[in-house]
Amino acid sequence: MTARRGMPNRRTWTRTGAAVTAPVLLAVLALIHPGQAVSQLDLHDGGVWLTNASTLGVGRYSSTVGELNGGLVAGSSEVDVLQDGADVLIHEPGVLAAVDPAAVTTTAEVALPAGARVSSAAGTVAVVDPADGALRIGRVGTLAELVPDGPADAELGVGGAAVVAVGGDVLTVAADGTRRTLRADGDGAGARVLTAGEPDAQASAAGPVEQATAVGDQLVTLTGTTLRTATGAVDLAGAGTPCGCSNLVRMPPRCWSRARPRCSRCR
Repeated sequence: MTARRGMPNRRTWTRTGAAVTAPVLLAVLALIHPGQAVSQLDLHDGGVWLTNASTLGVGRYSSTVGELNGGLVAGSSEVDVLQDGADVLIHEPGVLAAVDPAAVTTTAEVALPAGARVSSAAGTVAVVDPADGALRIGRVGTLAELVPDGPADAELGVGGAAVVAVGGDVLTVAADGTRRTLRADGDGAGARVLTAGEPDAQASAAGPVEQATAVGDQLVTLTGTTLRTATGAVDLAGAGTPCGCSNLVRMPPRCWSRARPRCSRCR
């Protein structure tokens, strides 16, 4: 039997309806069905790594569940953790280790010079040997390639310092006061100089840098009671602390009160 002109065939309508209805039905089922629960790995789970010198413990505190949910045993009570997002490093005297936050285990270790100063951010690691001021720069992902006795990326001299800024650039100051900014190469093998300043006689005469930090992309150092930036210096002696404590950067706010004649470390 031949269908009338202008009237669609019933089978054609059936096939068309099925072709349209099936995807719509699947979409509706996908929305209303809860599905099968699976375990998902989230490296940005809000975990905070802590240390306990008395027990030689290094633990991961989960802010989600409010408890310690993993840990490692350090080899020394002088242990510190450098954490930047999912990048976690354990710094002990003579050794630096990278940690896998998901497996809670170390993945790579490198030997460090005695008293080495370590800074890390944005996947970059900077290590300064205080004995000669040699600076070596590497990447967290290739930490094992950071050879402590290999060629230095910069010679800062005794008393020089370096710190990694939040963006990953390495801010340095040499013993003669010269400031430079370096950046690690993509594969972590070496670094290149981005900017270089001139020697600063006043900074050199002030003595070795005792503390260094980065404020944005600016290096700030402390020598004695002198706070120094790239644009100038200020003497903080007695600024709210009649004792003239030289450890002003780490001093708690209450120590700045005029009602307290001496800071908590000097009283």
